[in-house]
Amino acid sequence: MIPFFSLARQYRALRRELTRAYQETCDAGVYILGKNVAAFEKEFAEYIGVAHAVGVASGTDALTLAVRALGLGKGDEVLVPANSYPTVFGVAQAGVSIRLVDCQEDGTVSPSDVVRRITPKVRAIVAVHLYGNHADVVGLKRVIPKRIRVIEDAAQYHKKNSGLAGDIGIYSFYPTKNLGALGDGGMVVTRSSGIASRVRGLRMYGEKIRYKSTEVSGVSRLDELQAAFLRIKLRHLDRWNNKRRDLAVRYIQKLGGVRGLS
Repeated sequence: MIPFFSLARQYRALRRELTRAYQETCDAGVYILGKNVAAFEKEFAEYIGVAHAVGVASGTDALTLAVRALGLGKGDEVLVPANSYPTVFGVAQAGVSIRLVDCQEDGTVSPSDVVRRITPKVRAIVAVHLYGNHADVVGLKRVIPKRIRVIEDAAQYHKKNSGLAGDIGIYSFYPTKNLGALGDGGMVVTRSSGIASRVRGLRMYGEKIRYKSTEVSGVSRLDELQAAFLRIKLRHLDRWNNKRRDLAVRYIQKLGGVRGLS
């Protein structure tokens, strides 16, 4: 039987590069927010096509910090698709109230249901890109009031030059993602230097400068080893994505006529 996904096979193909990165990082002796994190943030921002990228500990943390970075908290409501429970949990941890909205057949959020669910307390909406389908963020922005901020949950959508139509976006580097770490990790992306600065503070005890906390926050840092591994994998991502597309076309062509499959 062909396995649905094999992390071990992917590792074996990159073993030499990953081992070298591990050794170099360990020898450097800097394991938290070192040169690999800074370099990966820059490289990922350039790959996606945004101005700023901030590495954090997970995609869930990225969502929580994104909501907080927009200044949202208790008493505010956020619209979240009903078919993405990890998104619900990540947003809820920021202390806001959740209002669930329905999805369309492709799994992305339904603009018509969004309009019905808006209340005076709604301050943001999370548009989740799922199953290779890109939520219509531009269309959403046309039907919602300007006061409502748009957060893009692109945990499953690592695509070159995909850009950012919303105010802030998040990515997950869970091992099974298109771009996966050898552990966990996440990223917050934005065009705003102010929002990026806020996220950098929130990921590190609310510090604007070292040992000077200006607000209550925890710790959520992308570690140096994972950043080193992700830098290597990012160089292969386009090839992997193209291979997935080729295989998808092959499956559709070969299995399209099988009764019961859709």
